[in-house]
Amino acid sequence: MDRPLSIPSSRRPGRALATFFTLTFLISWGAWVPVNLAARGVIAAAPPAALANLVAVFGPLLAAVLTARVMNGGAGPLFSGLWRWRLSARWYAFVLLYPPALSLVTSGVSVLLGQGWPDWAHPPILQALPDVAAPLWPWPLLPLLFVQQTFLGSSMGEEVGWRAFALPRMQARWGALPASLLLGAVWGVWHWPYHSTPGHPLEHTPFGWTVLGTVAASVLFTWVWNGTRGSLLLALLFHSSVALTSSFVASGTGSGRSAALAWVAPLAVIAATRGSLGRRARIPSGAEESQRAGAGKA
Repeated sequence: MDRPLSIPSSRRPGRALATFFTLTFLISWGAWVPVNLAARGVIAAAPPAALANLVAVFGPLLAAVLTARVMNGGAGPLFSGLWRWRLSARWYAFVLLYPPALSLVTSGVSVLLGQGWPDWAHPPILQALPDVAAPLWPWPLLPLLFVQQTFLGSSMGEEVGWRAFALPRMQARWGALPASLLLGAVWGVWHWPYHSTPGHPLEHTPFGWTVLGTVAASVLFTWVWNGTRGSLLLALLFHSSVALTSSFVASGTGSGRSAALAWVAPLAVIAATRGSLGRRARIPSGAEESQRAGAGKA
């Protein structure tokens, strides 16, 4: 029988969170900042951008696994939410359809304000793909890219850290809404090296709007996490839907307008749940679930 993990005490969660966030920024920024400096001409060479980005996006996962192993005895429980899939269809519908719906609404508002329709015939992802004369190209790639993004891309690299590790501890310490706002701000700041890298797609997007967007998204991620009793699978699907919507669906321009519209649903959720974001009862962390399972076997 595996040794059960101990429930973090009132002191240990704070140290675990500090360790996790420190490691996350050290790994992610440590991988990407050399690329940033090389692009600015500060240093002569840097690792390939693709490799640096791969390490950077998996920084939260690596930090969560390392912290859990050192401070909680093991990282296995972080992934237990992958098997929490027997959920209401409305949760699947929301995480898969909300991001493209928001993109379409943003485009519609932009048109109403005098801008032209986005070029939906040439989605942003075409800039990274070869020119192929195939019907409906590149849409046939969507299922494959969705699976890759979910299990081998930034969805897995980030959500194990942000949601499976940090969110339960932050909610236990500060409550659902404050935890969501704080985690969303940290999540946004984590993206800063991309914004300051010459030639990166985020270079010309105002950094403040990105942070507002991640804070808004964090509220919705917490609501989904609480409503699905900590389903890591749904968090991964939600993240993938957000990522691939921006790649496959051209949207109306205007960072400020996009950030403002992104807050409509979070504010509605905050109002509907009176700030609880669906947290009716304390959701066990992975460590707590492991201890309870061990106690049941004893």
